[in-house]
Amino acid sequence: MTWIETLDKHLARLHPTQRARVSTHVLHSQTPREQLDRAFVPAHANMLKIVLSTNIAESSVTISDVSCVIDHGLRRALEYNSAMGCQMLKLGWISRASSTQRS
Repeated sequence: MTWIETLDKHLARLHPTQRARVSTHVLHSQTPREQLDRAFVPAHANMLKIVLSTNIAESSVTISDVSCVIDHGLRRALEYNSAMGCQMLKLGWISRASSTQRS
């Protein structure tokens, strides 16, 4: 389970009165178009908008009514593994510049 799925699962367990005040949106490379579009709809008054996202949001997405960004600070990148003779996705920390761009 990814960190996004874990957070989304925990948010779903909020008490119904709390859940009614939270708008959750998951953004990643395979998010369906209609879900992406909903993330850009302004939240109602007194609602908290939470966007759970991968680094897709680093350069291609701006959502104007997000007041807080929580970033796990990790990224996956292709790196050459000389022992195996192939490229592999490796998990690593993002740079400070990437962190600034994501927020």
